[in-house]
Amino acid sequence: MSLGIKYDENYDFLFRMPDDIMPPSSAYRFDPGQNEVFLGNVRLIYEGYQKFTVEETNHLKEFFKRVDKNKPEFSGVTIPLVLRYLYAHKFNYDKAVESLVTYFRWRNSDLKQVTVTPRLVQALESKFFRIVGRDKYYRPLFVVTPKYTLNNPEWIDEIEHTCYFIMQHFVHYMLIPGCVENCTVIIDFSGLGMLNVPKDALKKIIASFQNNYRARLGKMYILNVSFLVKAIWMIVKAFIDPVTKLKIQLTNSATHPELLQLVHPDQLPKEFGGNAELSAEAWPPTFSGGRIRDEFDEEHVTEEELKKRIVENDKVVPPPELAQFAREHCKNRKQKGKKTYYFKDRIEIRDSFNGIIEDKGLKEKPAKKDEIAESPKHTDQQQKMGEKAKIKSIEIVKIKEIPVIEECKQFTEAPKAEATHEAHNTIFRISKSVPKPQRDTSPCLQINKELC
Repeated sequence: MSLGIKYDENYDFLFRMPDDIMPPSSAYRFDPGQNEVFLGNVRLIYEGYQKFTVEETNHLKEFFKRVDKNKPEFSGVTIPLVLRYLYAHKFNYDKAVESLVTYFRWRNSDLKQVTVTPRLVQALESKFFRIVGRDKYYRPLFVVTPKYTLNNPEWIDEIEHTCYFIMQHFVHYMLIPGCVENCTVIIDFSGLGMLNVPKDALKKIIASFQNNYRARLGKMYILNVSFLVKAIWMIVKAFIDPVTKLKIQLTNSATHPELLQLVHPDQLPKEFGGNAELSAEAWPPTFSGGRIRDEFDEEHVTEEELKKRIVENDKVVPPPELAQFAREHCKNRKQKGKKTYYFKDRIEIRDSFNGIIEDKGLKEKPAKKDEIAESPKHTDQQQKMGEKAKIKSIEIVKIKEIPVIEECKQFTEAPKAEATHEAHNTIFRISKSVPKPQRDTSPCLQINKELC
């Protein structure tokens, strides 16, 4: 599975992530309860071993009756992805189809056009949009500080690509399907008045979340909101879908009681009522290293229970230390592709069991920021003329699609089908060469057997 954007060796330092950005081992044993899976009537967790309700299953059946899966624009559709868009549009099938087509067009075209430029580097390092830790449910904690855009109007146009760059790292490195699928966001309006609120930048961030990262927002807290900023909010919220509005809290204070309950003081920056010190470097992310939770409670399964789940359900993602156990005890589990991680001192390639199958040390010293700043390869003149900067670029990793018969049993009505598995999601495609899969009676698969 690739990051989705091009790796650029000249900007190697932007792609090298610290180890602690990955989920801790305890996160793999986290068992989200009803309050974490649903926010009111809105689902937050869609993937992994999560089971769908009868109502959700009926909506999925009806949706797939209206969709021609042979169309190229739906070649990468997955059940969790469809359900995200159905919730976003209150189960309006036509609007969900329209949004999905737009999403795949973005993923297959616009996202691939994101390249690292000097202005994008400036935006990443500006502290405008950064990841600072995790909440008590292991969800990454984002801090957005709009005032940092005031002195840098020249890179406002790069805000959208900056959001994509950060969010792709968030999805690629920091989540666990079925356990951790969302983020918590703090927007700090301190230092802003009515006349200098960067409305365009905020609209781009909101659009980035709700159009291309559906159901990734867990909670959002907008702090230090003045009376005049509230008036701006009345305008901005018109661009926010109803589902997202349920997740947003506003206050004129520097913190929020609910935020203090949600994030451990060791993870919450001092500016918002916690004990954590914000790093001087905004990117790559640097965490405080403090506690995420005070103790493990009933929301965490034991190691024995986790091993049982790994054996019984191939959608359960094992922690790295149980990768070998998964290989030995899941003989029927098919390989689902590889995932590449760029760390500060190495490159790891992991299999679907989350085990390292290749560890590449650094052969050369990563590029330095000051060297990049002086590089003649990126000039404003080139950007203005629309010339493509001549940078040696490579894809982080190419996905090798491998047939997985066991993963497409929910399509037993189709006479012939082929399925490929990308990371932890099932990608459905129609083929003329693969025979009908055998019947499986496992309870996990029975839920979705008749969806299509």
